[in-house]
Amino acid sequence: AYLMKYVLHGWDDAQALECLKAIRNANKNRVGKTVTLYIAEAVIVSHRKDELEAHMMDIEMLVMASSKERTLAEHNSLLTESGYAMKNLH
Repeated sequence: AYLMKYVLHGWDDAQALECLKAIRNANKNRVGKTVTLYIAEAVIVSHRKDELEAHMMDIEMLVMASSKERTLAEHNSLLTESGYAMKNLH
């Protein structure tokens, strides 16, 4: 199993995909076993004012690293494109 904690938000979509695919490719010879990847990231769930902290972090990531916080749909898109499937969200 792998744990990525606050890693993907530091990269744009292309670089985040590259990270996810690298983990997947490093394990492609594991016969009969699945790769479990735990991702700990902020998820922007709405545009409500009570999500201010996530939106402020989104702006900070954009300014500081040309990256972003992602919505659930954006996380799912990255996972799907890199060959993963989301099992749970906590």
